[in-house]
Amino acid sequence: MRKQIFSYIVACAAAFCLTFSGAASGIAGAAQDTSDTTGDTSGAAQGASNASGDTYSAAKGASAAQAVKLDMPDGEYSIEVDLAGGSGKASVVSPTILTVQEGKAYARIEWSSANYDYMIVASQKYLNASAEGGNSVFDIPVTAMDEGMSVIADTTAMGTPHEINYTLTFYSETIGAKSQMPREAAKRVVAVALAIIIGGGILNHFVNKRRDI
Repeated sequence: MRKQIFSYIVACAAAFCLTFSGAASGIAGAAQDTSDTTGDTSGAAQGASNASGDTYSAAKGASAAQAVKLDMPDGEYSIEVDLAGGSGKASVVSPTILTVQEGKAYARIEWSSANYDYMIVASQKYLNASAEGGNSVFDIPVTAMDEGMSVIADTTAMGTPHEINYTLTFYSETIGAKSQMPREAAKRVVAVALAIIIGGGILNHFVNKRRDI
C-alpha cells in the first residue's frame, strides 16, 4: 500500500513538472513562431559577427537616446510591450526584461526573427547581441512610457539590408518582478516538482526502514 502511495506521489509530481514546464516553454516560444519576412537566416550570423566586434549596451547609448526616469530601485523587472508597424507579421517577446540603472529605464527586445542586425533609437544605433543562430536581441533605452516609442530595425532577410519603422509601447502599470516572466516561472515549477519527488523518496526510505525494524 505504501509503495502504491509513493508511486502515485512521484507520478503526480512528474506530470506536474512536464505539464507546466511545457506550457511555459510554449508561452516563451510563441513569440518566435512568426517572422516579418522570410529569407536566408544568414542575417543572424552577420548580426552576431557585428555584435562581437562592437556591441552597444543600453548604458552606452543613454547619452544620445535619453532613457525615461523611473522612481524605483535599480534592478531587473518585467514589463509588457506592444509592437506596431512593418507588415504586422513580426513580434517581440512580451513581457520582457526591464532594467533600471541609475534611475533610468532600459529594455531587452527579443524579436521573432534572427534577421535583424541593428536597431536605431533616437539616432543611436544598437547592434544585435544574440548568440549566432538565435533570434535577434537588443538592449535599448526606453525613451517613452505608456505611449508610442518610434524605433527603426534593419533586416537582412530580403538579401539587401532594409530599414523598417516600428513603434514600441511599454506599459508602466505592468511592471513587476522578473520572476513573473514565463521562463522564470518554468524554472520555479521544475524546482518545486523535483522537491516533491525527492521528498517522496526520503519519506519512502524511512517508511521502509521502519517497517524492516
